[in-house]
Amino acid sequence: MRSIFVFIFLAFFTVLQSAPFDTGFITFTQPNGVEFKARKWGDEFNKSFETIDGYGVIQGNGGWYYYSIVGKNGEFTSSKKKVGISSKNNIPLHPKRSADRISYWKNEEALVNAERIQRYNEYISNTSGTINPSSKMNISSIMSISSIKLGVVLVDFPTQVREGWDKSFYDDMLFSEGTYYGTNMRDDNDEVFGSLNDYIIDQTNSTHNVTGKNGQPVIINNVDPYNPNLPDWLTLDMELEEYNDLAYEGLFNNTIIQEIESEYGINELKSYDVIGIIFAGDNTDGYFGAGARLAQLSDGTYVLTFRVPEVNGTNVVHMGLIAHEFSHQAFGLQDEYKGEINPATHCLMANGLDNGPNGFGSCPAPINMGYKVDLGWVVPEIIPKGTLDKTINFDIIYKVEIYGETDQYFLLNFYKPEGFYEYTPNQAAAAEIGLSIWHWHKTNLYYDWAEVELASTSNRKFPSDKSGLQSFNDYSSVNSWKRDDTFSDVAINDIDIYTTFSPITYNVMLDVLDPVPQAPQNFSLSGNVGQSPTLSWDANSELDLSGYKLYQSVNGSTYSLLVSLDKNTTSYTDNGITIGDRFDPSFCYKLTSFDLADGESDFCFPRCTTAGQVSKEAVTIYNNAIPEEYSLFNAYPNPFNPTTVISYALPTDSRVKIEITNMLGQSVEVLVNDNKSAGYFETTWNASNLASGIYFINITANGVNSTQSFTQVKKALLLK
Repeated sequence: MRSIFVFIFLAFFTVLQSAPFDTGFITFTQPNGVEFKARKWGDEFNKSFETIDGYGVIQGNGGWYYYSIVGKNGEFTSSKKKVGISSKNNIPLHPKRSADRISYWKNEEALVNAERIQRYNEYISNTSGTINPSSKMNISSIMSISSIKLGVVLVDFPTQVREGWDKSFYDDMLFSEGTYYGTNMRDDNDEVFGSLNDYIIDQTNSTHNVTGKNGQPVIINNVDPYNPNLPDWLTLDMELEEYNDLAYEGLFNNTIIQEIESEYGINELKSYDVIGIIFAGDNTDGYFGAGARLAQLSDGTYVLTFRVPEVNGTNVVHMGLIAHEFSHQAFGLQDEYKGEINPATHCLMANGLDNGPNGFGSCPAPINMGYKVDLGWVVPEIIPKGTLDKTINFDIIYKVEIYGETDQYFLLNFYKPEGFYEYTPNQAAAAEIGLSIWHWHKTNLYYDWAEVELASTSNRKFPSDKSGLQSFNDYSSVNSWKRDDTFSDVAINDIDIYTTFSPITYNVMLDVLDPVPQAPQNFSLSGNVGQSPTLSWDANSELDLSGYKLYQSVNGSTYSLLVSLDKNTTSYTDNGITIGDRFDPSFCYKLTSFDLADGESDFCFPRCTTAGQVSKEAVTIYNNAIPEEYSLFNAYPNPFNPTTVISYALPTDSRVKIEITNMLGQSVEVLVNDNKSAGYFETTWNASNLASGIYFINITANGVNSTQSFTQVKKALLLK
């Protein structure tokens, strides 16, 4: 027996209440022409609607808006006083649900999220099981079903007036293949870019398609006996407001699905994988809006339901919202707009469901790349570290792995701005050209899996400057850190987009490098006369770290490798040396780290013994040694609060400037601006007057008596 998934479309003549939404303050009109300004915001579990002066609003039958109050059950209800018409006496400002009702809806949201994640996991494992003991709902995987059978029912209410669109419109919008395009498919002439079936075929890489009644591209409703062009809508027993009251207790879906069952029969409903219900009428702005809920047939079978409106503002609903809710139920996809990470208009499961001309949802954003890979619809091409001048082709997903991680990685894609990609990410305007970098991290949360990395503060396509190169690594201003704010060791560098002509084509090229590890931190030397010198340092945190290399110099001679040490070693005693009196030679040490690919870090700030003592400076005037090259060492400690030490090396006398800048490139402090002799130097930066955040250490050095010059930037993280 097929398992059943139900989604419900709710028709209303106001602003779309999908997930998520925020209209801002806009004008609403009563049936008699009276206008008022108000704002709607929230999602299916947390909705609010207030006038610009702070009075709650709820919409009732006939399109009338009423001032809302809090009823005995702690929920919003109508005061029966019409907004902008009736007196506001005894109407409270900024009404709030009771704590019990807020808790109730939080619990409902948690239950729905748990059901979706179980659905998602069942798809991957291709097994069946119980969604949640409290739901008594058994479903089996849809993965083996190439054609997902979708049953759609159109319903209205006793006194509600539905839109008079032909039955063929609903058939075409949901089920057609390759024909639902252009501006002549709808009565309002809105441009469309494909049907739900087209979208699912495209996004699942032809793994699935969508069919209707009896496997045909049609809805369940027959034609109207009085007009063969129109569908024969099913009229429900109660008014929309009455179902909304039931919604507060989670009972309305059971009531509606059983009324539909009485009309069409339980066997008909059980023949579908997914059932859709399109409602006509006005929205009440309660919980009878867009969202996923459970429903129960008369034999006790539990089914999933979700609801979307037929009308969005003045427009009959477009396919984007339908695809969003369908994907919740068919594949268990989560709302990706919750939590701290929001892929926004790049993702169908976030704000991208409304993409298309005028933001109505006729050209929704793609299902995010992480879902496509995780669900097996696409096998990505892995770009190994050490790849240079990689050309990124259209419509291929590339994967850059993070060493030691299985559920966290980066996905790259560069798609043509056409078809369902034409309005991503600009929602209501033509798409930008560029590379998208997705950061996928599948966790035990119900959200925050998919992130589109920012190329700049306002752009998610790389490179942000289309005329230049951009790098994405642990040290770049837009960094590749893991979700726990540690280094990923991923370096996608020199991202370049270039244009060729005749015909015009766009190309992306980049390097995926294996970054060398960071130089060891807090390198120090200890010991007294008569003892052997002991070197110590802090352990590196790179996932692919192999070990450390310790180099030695005697009386300013060239450094040579003394010993290689494994990654678990953080100290070494040079037993071949004894610190003697002041006539003995000076020994200097410097340390590097190296990874599994033999990539070696910069060396640490050197530490030396001098005559009869341990020098806490670097190579000193006792042996007159000078560095072989310019260097800016990593600040230590890093992260820091509020002070850190910045070390640098000069191979020749130089004019040196060390400047601290913020993320905007603004100067916050100049630490050094002076002539310096050749040698090794340290300076301390005290950031006690600055806010927490990422700062950049910039060094510029120009040889005083030579043409040598040097610039370098290091990143420092201030955490207070």
